[in-house]
Amino acid sequence: MEQIADWNGVSVKVAKSSGGVVALVNPWENLIRTSITPWPPPELVQKLYQSRQTRAYTGDSFQAATSVLGFYSDLQSSRSEDAITWSFFGPIAYAEPAIRSKFVSDLLSTLGLDSSPSKATVWLWRRLPHPDSLVPGGSEIDFGIQTDTVFLLGEAKWRSAVNERQGLGRDKSQITLRQEFCQSMVTEFYLTLAISLFWESVATAE
Repeated sequence: MEQIADWNGVSVKVAKSSGGVVALVNPWENLIRTSITPWPPPELVQKLYQSRQTRAYTGDSFQAATSVLGFYSDLQSSRSEDAITWSFFGPIAYAEPAIRSKFVSDLLSTLGLDSSPSKATVWLWRRLPHPDSLVPGGSEIDFGIQTDTVFLLGEAKWRSAVNERQGLGRDKSQITLRQEFCQSMVTEFYLTLAISLFWESVATAE
């Protein structure tokens, strides 16, 4: 069985698809774990489904690729957007609050946003209400960052293009839908909340 060095220089077993895509035999070796416990966290459990790309692995490669889970998962692929997204944002989402806030502050500064949050939330793979229909189960958001002043949605791409045929009319891109959600629903949610908190503070002062 072929082996390669992982991100930490440790030798790991891999399988190759008929198209040459490298997959780690053990899916957990394709992810940065840090000290997160218990493991795996729910964000990764929801990604442990059988991949439609299983057919790309045959013979000894198939046996290797399915030997740990009993099936092949996309998380095993070296090209997996989800594996890369987790390895970058997952450990931060579970980090101590001070570390998470520092990371978010540095990231927002890099993006040109003036924000130094004392508290920050980072989350992965949530589905928000669809901005066209307001029904649950809209497009999956790869990652989100939230502070007292910032609500940021991220779409992870690795060797794939932005989908341009989404929305009820199939005439919007993934980015457009996220912009519309932020411009309409998020603004309304937090403006309503801010007004409510203001009047609560006034009532308390009286």
